[in-house]
Amino acid sequence: MNALEQSGFMVRQAHHYDRPTRLEDGEQGIVGWLAQFGGDYFEGFNHEEIQQICHETSRIAMPYLWKEDAMYADYKRLRIEAVKPGISF
Repeated sequence: MNALEQSGFMVRQAHHYDRPTRLEDGEQGIVGWLAQFGGDYFEGFNHEEIQQICHETSRIAMPYLWKEDAMYADYKRLRIEAVKPGISF
């Protein structure tokens, strides 16, 4: 919020909350998520190494992210309301 305030905004409220998101592909859900969002972390690794890392990560994450019928990414959401004094719409 400091960045908003440094830009002249006044923060009225901020909410931080969990937003679990169901991943596709059942037990392999985190593998697909890593393939989509892991980009820079895998730089310098070959395809086989990347697959090995993804599957090992899935194995480690399973007890924490598996709920009922799927893996769930443990996303967090931050919602901020801020206004810039002197500006009206």
